[in-house]
Amino acid sequence: MLSRARLQETFVNIVDCLIFINRSEDRQCSMLWGAYLRPIVQKNKNHEPIHRRSR
Repeated sequence: MLSRARLQETFVNIVDCLIFINRSEDRQCSMLWGAYLRPIVQKNKNHEPIHRRSR
C-alpha cells in the first residue's frame, strides 16, 4: 500500500501528465493513460452503482 504522501505525489504527476496529453500527443503519457489509468477509471465506473445502493 502506498503512503498517503506518495499517493498524492503520484496523483499530481498523473494530473500533470493528463494536462500535458491535452497540449500534445506525448507517447509516454498516452501509454501511461492506456495502461494504468483507463482500467482504474473503468473499474471505478463499474463499482459506482454498488456504492449508491449501499447509502
